[in-house]
Amino acid sequence: MALIKTNARGQSSNLGRRNLIINGAMQVSQRGTDINDIANDSTYIVDRFLTRDYGGDGTYDYDQSTDVPTATFKNSLKLTCKSASTNTGTYGYSIEQKIEGYNIRQLRLGRSNAQPITVSFWVKSSVAGTYSTGLRTSSAEYSYVTEFALLANTWKYVTYTAPALTTSLSQLSEGSGGGLIVDLVCLGKQTSKTTSTLNAWQSGNYVFSNNQVAWSDNANATLNVTGVQLEVGDTATDFEHRSYGEELALCQRYYERTGTIYTMDYGSSHSLFPHVYNVVKRATPTAVLTGFGSGTVSGTGDVHSNYVYRPNNQAANSGEAFYDAEI
Repeated sequence: MALIKTNARGQSSNLGRRNLIINGAMQVSQRGTDINDIANDSTYIVDRFLTRDYGGDGTYDYDQSTDVPTATFKNSLKLTCKSASTNTGTYGYSIEQKIEGYNIRQLRLGRSNAQPITVSFWVKSSVAGTYSTGLRTSSAEYSYVTEFALLANTWKYVTYTAPALTTSLSQLSEGSGGGLIVDLVCLGKQTSKTTSTLNAWQSGNYVFSNNQVAWSDNANATLNVTGVQLEVGDTATDFEHRSYGEELALCQRYYERTGTIYTMDYGSSHSLFPHVYNVVKRATPTAVLTGFGSGTVSGTGDVHSNYVYRPNNQAANSGEAFYDAEI
């Protein structure tokens, strides 16, 4: 008879849904797989990840890369410094993900029964040195900053555990707003957000360590990241792979691209396309239309649906809609 091993009640093998990061394997990239000349703050690249520019004047290119650390991954996020920043020491640059408040409730932040948080990821850079990574609570009320070192052009597995944050938080969001900011990899440092306090939660908005390398000073510098995971507890477990379809649906709560759609005769010389979103949105999204005929507009919509409307024209009308409900 085969021996079957089971866990006693109260024990855990950390099975099931563990990873609070969405699209950590960089599979989904609805905005495109090659975005050039990024110069603005808060630019989304691969789904759910965005670049943050704290006063720099460089430009960057994003690619969904096939350069990966192990065969278990297919893609990585690749960022290239196209033109170096010239205001060294006063700017900052980073890659982050904002986790929705609903999704962090099990962390119990700001309570006596708060849980430790473990983050893990794979990273490679063409610039050797010390890099910052960390966490910030809603509205950057509290911050956790730590460091890791990289050799040039060498993949490294990084993991750290932030201790339970039991201090009461007055600005914590556990609804549809931003609950936790993951400052994944920092690439420059801004004076006002730089700290020498490492490996501990502290009050205030801090992102960079004093030892942060100035990656953004180096034209043609590259950075690759994949396998990003954030989980409850003090142990980094194997990366939780999800199917592409499941990951896409998780991403579409925040951003949805329709593909080509066609308005239909709506009577009285109008045409209309009613659209029920694939996934209920986090908030009423902003709609952007491309390719439609002159005068085509989007409805006001809500978190469930919207419509594309072309007044005074019954002719077939095609284009694409982009719905943005990012945090």
